[in-house]
Amino acid sequence: MAGLLGVVGIPLAISIIRFHKIAIATPKIPKMTDSIGLIRNKTVLMSALCFLSVAYGLGVLVAFAPLHAKFFFSFPDSFVTSLFLGYSSSALVSRIAFERFAQRANTQRWMTSALIVSIVFLNLLAISPVPELFIFAFVLLGTAQGLVFPVGAVMTYGATPAKDRVLGNAVYLMGFDLGSLIGPLISVPVVIFFGIPSALAVAALAPATALVILRMSAKKRA
Repeated sequence: MAGLLGVVGIPLAISIIRFHKIAIATPKIPKMTDSIGLIRNKTVLMSALCFLSVAYGLGVLVAFAPLHAKFFFSFPDSFVTSLFLGYSSSALVSRIAFERFAQRANTQRWMTSALIVSIVFLNLLAISPVPELFIFAFVLLGTAQGLVFPVGAVMTYGATPAKDRVLGNAVYLMGFDLGSLIGPLISVPVVIFFGIPSALAVAALAPATALVILRMSAKKRA
């Protein structure tokens, strides 16, 4: 069903390409040598690291939390699906809040909030003895993803020259790819030997590490 709905995008994309001009200047395609300067750009790397840490937790959540919900709390499959609906809704609400109130705090504070949310709710998922607390933590964990993506994008944009923004965004977004890749891989042995709650608690170390580095970086600049 999802595949059939996706087919609608094909004629829509063809229509846009053939009959509409997108008013965006074609950016310069960067060379690999251009990446050297961005590797030294601490803000871009910090944004990528924060995105990676939250994506790490998301990867573990997607891979193992549904199994925990099903076998430990006896949730039916349909209810587990609705948990992800709540997670996505939480992410959407937090993203809208950032767009409306972005000027009320700097990006460092917004990013700090996103990382703290990730740390707190991953640990709550790990220690939840009752289903109500598990549901609460699962849904509100989406707030971290909802915040970290736009906040990191703003940080990357502000720290990257116009000619390097294509590559800067590529480096930043790579954080999500790496986080969602290594999260489940690293968690597999933890799950095998210690169980899923332990894997969720270990996943909280990723945003905790990013938070420490972020705060240390802020102190050095101050």
